[in-house]
Amino acid sequence: MSRYSIFFLAVIFLFVCGMVQGQEVAIDKPYVSDANTVVLFHFDEGTGQVVKDSSGKGNDGQLGESDSPEDSDPKWTDEAKFGKALSFDGVDDYVLVPDSEGLNPGTGDFTLECWTKVPQTPTDGMIILKGNGTFHDYRLYLDKERHVIGEIVGENNGIWLRFKTEESLSSAYHHLAFVMDRDDAKISGVYVDGQRVAQRLSLSGWNNFLDQKGVDLSNDTPLYLGITPWARLSYNGLIDELRISKVAQKF
Repeated sequence: MSRYSIFFLAVIFLFVCGMVQGQEVAIDKPYVSDANTVVLFHFDEGTGQVVKDSSGKGNDGQLGESDSPEDSDPKWTDEAKFGKALSFDGVDDYVLVPDSEGLNPGTGDFTLECWTKVPQTPTDGMIILKGNGTFHDYRLYLDKERHVIGEIVGENNGIWLRFKTEESLSSAYHHLAFVMDRDDAKISGVYVDGQRVAQRLSLSGWNNFLDQKGVDLSNDTPLYLGITPWARLSYNGLIDELRISKVAQKF
């Protein structure tokens, strides 16, 4: 084999490894779609009832309960990290994305990420949720002290894995990410502004991190942004640049 053939194969190998393991991503500019992106919202429409999915996968979102203006619609705003954003009132605003195969990570790795801005008041709220609160859920949300929590739920709501930050969010825009590498607890966790800050792992029903490996996080519920529909755990603040990927991203 010639040295040129070896070089070519090496390039292909590195490319494939990057696709499988996740490449280092920049957070200081709007997201771009790649082969691992399953949904990407820039929230730059500025009007209307539809949030367009820029991943090419067709996972468009609808504001509120219907395709007509409702009280449950988040509001378009220019107070964005990039372009425009959506403002959620902490009462009943949400975006609904219909279920699709791509939104279910199954037994694979995944990353949930977005830019958020919250007021300096006690507030809790769901940012990203897929599941019904009973089994096979994945979630990124805030508690009342503005700690960021990334969580997956197993066969029932008593079996879960959770990462939680120790510091509260300030009122500035922050990039949040929940990364799950199903094989590596040292990569998995919650990241704030590109730094892994939630390394402390809580478990219920599992004895160690690897017990969750093989648990299928597939369900037939919609993807919700800004609300927990069964508990009205509503997000109060702004969301911009949201992306879900079927890979453990590197920051």
